Amino acid sequence: MLARDMELQMKAKINSTITQSTTSAATSLGHDSCQIYGLLPANGFVRLADLRPVLPFSDSTLWRMVAKGSFPKPLKLSARVTAWRAEDVHRWIDEQGSCELGE
Repeated sequence: MLARDMELQMKAKINSTITQSTTSAATSLGHDSCQIYGLLPANGFVRLADLRPVLPFSDSTLWRMVAKGSFPKPLKLSARVTAWRAEDVHRWIDEQGSCELGE
């Protein structure tokens, strides 16, 4: 029973990290015109559902890119929770080039 309690505590901590205030990382990273950052927290963990509105490709393409090493690998936080470090996703977005809108 102790293991189950520890797992529940870990899940609660992960969920609180994931659902923390999504203060825009655009300002802290100097990307005022990149509205995409407003959808992701500046740090902590993001799950697949958090990435869907930000990435312009399907889940299948994302997993292919992870397998090829062209997108950051997620972390397995528990038996049923997989998440990416928000910092790694921000870095990947920055590496893709300019994010200026309308150009």
